[in-house]
Amino acid sequence: MAFKRQHKKVGGRKPGGKNKKTILLESIGITKLEDFKTICLTNIYFFLTHENDQLRYQATKEITKYVFAKVTDPYYDPDTEELPPY
Repeated sequence: MAFKRQHKKVGGRKPGGKNKKTILLESIGITKLEDFKTICLTNIYFFLTHENDQLRYQATKEITKYVFAKVTDPYYDPDTEELPPY
């Protein structure tokens, strides 16, 4: 059954509600994700040895995006079990 036009919102996050990443960053005093990336890259040792597990995990995830390139192989097809031609 489809919704009628201009129906009231049902379920989901309330307007203006914050997602988990925003709440985590604000809990450690950071308001912009770009600021967090800059801080992580300049203070890598501090964040990777910090006592807070969530902070260490998030910092590692963000730093990994810049340290390791995303591998794209034009010959790789995950739906088949065949090996690439090289």
